Amino acid sequence: RILAPCCYRQSLEDHESPMAHMLRQEITRRVAVGGQPEAIENDLVQRYGVHVRAEPPARWASSMHFR
Repeated sequence: RILAPCCYRQSLEDHESPMAHMLRQEITRRVAVGGQPEAIENDLVQRYGVHVRAEPPARWASSMHFR
């Protein structure tokens, strides 16, 4: 659900940059101490901008009109 903020082209899970490794470790630590995925994602968006999201939040899709 998150893109590597160094390039915004590859998922954080797959990217091999030092920044991606650091963020994966941070996320793992935060989840281990009870951090909620949504709160962690929101924090990353605050730090790196909305482009860090691989997909828009579901509420955005619900406001769109499809034909």
